Amino acid sequence: MKTVFALLLCVLCFGFSVATQANNLQITDVSFDKTTSELTFTISWDNAWFLNENYRDVVWVFAKYKNSNSNNWKPVKFKSSNIQTPSSIVAATDRDEGIYVRGSFDTPGQKNIIPSFLTIEIADEQAEDLVNASFKVFGIEMVYVPFGEYYLGDGGSNSMFFDPSAPSDPVLVNQDQTAFFARVDGINPGGITIPEFYPKGFGFLMMKYDVTQSQMIGFLNCLTRSQQESLLGDFQTDSKVYAMTTSEEPLFRNGIAYAGSEVKPGIPLEFKLDLNNNDVFNEAEDGASIACNFVYGGLALSYLDWAHCRPLSVMEYEKACRGFDDPVRDEYAWGTNSFTPTDNIINAGKDNEAVDNFGLGLANIESELNGPLRVGFSATKATNRGTSGGSFFGIMNLSDNLAELNHLSSGSC
Repeated sequence: MKTVFALLLCVLCFGFSVATQANNLQITDVSFDKTTSELTFTISWDNAWFLNENYRDVVWVFAKYKNSNSNNWKPVKFKSSNIQTPSSIVAATDRDEGIYVRGSFDTPGQKNIIPSFLTIEIADEQAEDLVNASFKVFGIEMVYVPFGEYYLGDGGSNSMFFDPSAPSDPVLVNQDQTAFFARVDGINPGGITIPEFYPKGFGFLMMKYDVTQSQMIGFLNCLTRSQQESLLGDFQTDSKVYAMTTSEEPLFRNGIAYAGSEVKPGIPLEFKLDLNNNDVFNEAEDGASIACNFVYGGLALSYLDWAHCRPLSVMEYEKACRGFDDPVRDEYAWGTNSFTPTDNIINAGKDNEAVDNFGLGLANIESELNGPLRVGFSATKATNRGTSGGSFFGIMNLSDNLAELNHLSSGSC
């Protein structure tokens, strides 16, 4: 399984096609009733899909609050026993940090979820801390990866898991296995014993897309000044700076910036987007839906912790890509070992950004685009798994847009 590049969008492959196009997730109209300790907001998104309980997408919703006398955004804890939902969606949780929301389906299919009010009661222990509080509500689209045996390793990569009785063959993994063999850069180090509760690829939720630049801004704008500087460096300038690269102009299509004129000692910075570098922030063409690059390990872990998620294991990655299919030597996440390089960008920086060519495994590999594309750039209503770059389960951003250590698509709940 090639894991060197990343960014897809997909279609499911069970006779039911799901065109997933950076699905316009919107969370608005956030309000809080302090007499009932209820947080209410409107949520909507496009291209929700449901086949059965094992094949579905969901939105992981979580919230932060800040008192009027503080710069510290804290996680909201919800009461799982009191979630009020309209008939268009289903919501549930077994964790107090957030809720899982999916579309309500009478029959398998896909649809757009219309704006719907959702009300959640906040846990009793936080009630006294919510006087004059401000709230932010966030959502991350996820896909469920179900239980079931799967192959680990593709029989061809230089670094892979393999069957010790047949070193060129992948391993058929079941839930009870704890010992594996792996080859790293052509060297066989021998057996590896995996702890009992190590995430081996059975029953988990995974981000549907790479984290976008607007999602990264949502995270950065919830940090204190010292937290911002510990992740991105010291901010001492009077001019606009692109925060991920500390440059004065956008590099490799990363438009996350702050205005130097707004820098005040000890006060958190407000990060914005200016991909077109015209000093007008957060315009339609400023790259909100472009995958966020320059995400190093510490920043990735901090984002996942803030979102109440965890890193994905290598085993989960292969299961998410390959699903229940047989391995293909040197394969990509869409199930073949070939790809089509992307060409010129259309609607650059906008939420409908795309490229002007088409083909199997359309990928930002060996192209001349000089940076990442919008998440879901290759999927349309006419594409299938191969031409949209989708994984077996309909997960995006796994083989076709960014170098593996330069993006964030591996969060799991």
